[in-house]
Amino acid sequence: MESSSSSIPYQIVNAFTDGNLFSGNPAAVCLLDSWPSDVVLQSIAAQNNLAETSFLSLMGESTWKLRWFTPTREVTLCGHATLAAGRVLIDEGLVERVCHFETLSGRLSVERDEGDQLWMDFPEKPVTQIPFTAEMKALFPEMIFLGKNDLAYRVVEVPTAEDVRAYRPDDRQLREMENIFGCVLTAKGDAEAEEDFVSRFFAPNAGVPEDPVTGSAHCSLFSFWAERLEKTHMIARQLSARGGRVMGKIEKRGRVQLGGEARTFAEGTLRIR
Repeated sequence: MESSSSSIPYQIVNAFTDGNLFSGNPAAVCLLDSWPSDVVLQSIAAQNNLAETSFLSLMGESTWKLRWFTPTREVTLCGHATLAAGRVLIDEGLVERVCHFETLSGRLSVERDEGDQLWMDFPEKPVTQIPFTAEMKALFPEMIFLGKNDLAYRVVEVPTAEDVRAYRPDDRQLREMENIFGCVLTAKGDAEAEEDFVSRFFAPNAGVPEDPVTGSAHCSLFSFWAERLEKTHMIARQLSARGGRVMGKIEKRGRVQLGGEARTFAEGTLRIR
């Protein structure tokens, strides 16, 4: 796949699917020979109108520079678009099994296991408990825990998975929250279910009213639930309309391994004149 200043090959990949092609979180993956201006990158992401568009170019053997853009801004960490980028590089034969990325969040990697499952090595984003506020209590009346991480996410625990499923977000109030990128809503999984915990994610200020499946949120959620459930290997489900499945391992201090399926849905060429 080759690109020029006017032609950029791209693919749309559904990341963290649950076996259904039309589940998970779609990300656009653009392979670059050279970097356009940030204005062009942001315009492409806005045109794609997906939760994230990833842009990558080769830096060295199996190492790529990677950046992520929502429809309205660049972000410092994105899980599903990294998984999607790994899927494209592996499927295109540009790497054999492991790819490394240099990003605003440091060095990340995606590795394919023997079953074609993809695993990412990501930084852990610990959750710090903070006091309830009237604003957050109004948004999440069932809240039993409130925390934050260094991505400017608020992590809200509610009593049951049904509380997560039934929640109806107030986009206007969420947009008015200052210095908050997004809100993660989570609860322990149902007793009869496979998943250990469930979640949803809302970031209307970033152009993402509700994200289908959020890898970066799980950098916090797996460590958050590992302490409560006393487990180091867990399965999570994001209860968006599309839905998705994320596997996690907490084995190294300060790092989280996120696993999932990624399936390519479309491919084509962007014409940048």
